[in-house]
Amino acid sequence: MPYLLNMISERPDEAIAEARSDCIQRAKDVWGLEYADYSDGLYPSGNQIGRTQFRPDHTHARPGNQTVALLNTNGGQWRTFVSLAGGGGANMVTDANGWGAYFDFILSSDMFLILEGIFSIDTAPTIREHAWQLSSTSLPVIQHEEIYSSEQEVKGYYEVDAVVSPDSQCVMRIRSSTVGGNIAEAFGPLGETIGKRQMLVREIF
Repeated sequence: MPYLLNMISERPDEAIAEARSDCIQRAKDVWGLEYADYSDGLYPSGNQIGRTQFRPDHTHARPGNQTVALLNTNGGQWRTFVSLAGGGGANMVTDANGWGAYFDFILSSDMFLILEGIFSIDTAPTIREHAWQLSSTSLPVIQHEEIYSSEQEVKGYYEVDAVVSPDSQCVMRIRSSTVGGNIAEAFGPLGETIGKRQMLVREIF
């Protein structure tokens, strides 16, 4: 498991392509299936492996195996409106240090996840740091204040991508300048999933 060393402003296409290639090979070995090479995985058919964006709905790809997930009523948007243990949802609540759990779920048995970076499309962003825990591995806290000073797209990429294997726990914690309160913000991770067709070509409810 590589460490996320730093945030950079330009998309590291070569590093992402290498992580994707390695992940595809792992997926082919694990599942004994072929990748949809003719479309670079974008249009898998039959029993093929394909790829798509990391979607908010993937945070509950295994129903009942998430502690915190994004609600389907978010309309497919990455935003800090999360599920509640007793049902329903609410804005994410931060603790006395500004930290809160954005999502905490077990990845599907039929999917790999490649984490590539983060983005914000909020007009008044408060989220300043984030940290990943991938199964038993905790990655360093990443501060991303500098991405908000850009006049272009508000995105930050990892110098080194991280790959989450099937059946692994995936936790993202974020830290806001709103301390001990709730935040409603358009913020999320950048990434893609490599998975079996039946996991990618479907609507999740």
